[in-house]
Amino acid sequence: MVKMQILVASLNKGFSFIEIIVTLLIISLVGSSFYIFFQNSNIPVSLNAEIKNFQDFANYTGSQVNIYENRYVIVYQNNSEVAKEVNYPTIKAVIDINNKYITIEDGEPFISIYPGWESNIKEIILSNDEIIEV
Repeated sequence: MVKMQILVASLNKGFSFIEIIVTLLIISLVGSSFYIFFQNSNIPVSLNAEIKNFQDFANYTGSQVNIYENRYVIVYQNNSEVAKEVNYPTIKAVIDINNKYITIEDGEPFISIYPGWESNIKEIILSNDEIIEV
């Protein structure tokens, strides 16, 4: 008789299947809402990070990427296509691979990225005299 009471008491302890499913559902909804909340696409990406991304892109696709102050242009087999419109700070000048100081004019690319992570410049100088190494 004592053995039966222990067995019955142990079956009543714990959670039902429905309670576990509801708890997991709530946790997954909260987790996914935090994931969506922190995946804000309005977070500005630094120019240096974008250049690194396009260096990888150029290397894997075999295409050239020209970066202007307001857009990225992908050049592949003599065809060009605007990949992304951007609005970066004003680029004052660049230092090319021969350590030559080049002032950037409006409407011309300030960097060209080639396959193999190669580019035509070493440093970018912004209008506030901040220097970005490529």
